[in-house]
Order: sequence, then C-alpha cells, then structure tokens
Amino acid sequence: MNFVNKYIDDKGLLTDPEGYHRSLAIAMNPEKFASFFYEQGKSNATEDVMRKTKNINMTERTAPEVSTKGGMQVKSVSTPSSNGLKIRSIKRT
Repeated sequence: MNFVNKYIDDKGLLTDPEGYHRSLAIAMNPEKFASFFYEQGKSNATEDVMRKTKNINMTERTAPEVSTKGGMQVKSVSTPSSNGLKIRSIKRT
C-alpha cells in the first residue's frame, strides 16, 4: 500500500500518472532496467578509459599574443627557452 499511496490522493484519484507508470514499469521488469544501467555504466567507463589512453587534452588552447610596435614584433611565450630572450627584426639591412 505504501507504493500505491504515493500516487493516490484522499479521494482515490491518481495524482501523478507518469510517476506511477514509471515506477510500475521498473517494478515489473527489474532485470531489464538493471541490465540497461549496467551496460550504460560499462559504456561510460570504456569511453573514459579510451580518452585517457589516447591522452586527449580537452583544455582550450590559446594562441600567443603578438603585438607590433614600430617595426618590432613581440610575442609572448608560455614556456621559457634555454637561450633566453630572442629579438628578431623585420628590417634586414
């Protein structure tokens, strides 16, 4: 009766037919729903393992900023180079 009382009001009318039918379907076919959720979990786990195996980086990449000022071009570098600062001139005389 606890199951039925959730969906029936004082007059005996059905208050939530969608929830009642969903609960009834799951109660009548528990193996089918357990199998579905088990397969869904396996699929999600396999997808996560494959993503980690392929070493896919899902973070957003940003291009270095380039600014030009009076013939000199300056570009920001995220990783420092071993040779220090490099300055290149566009004009070759």
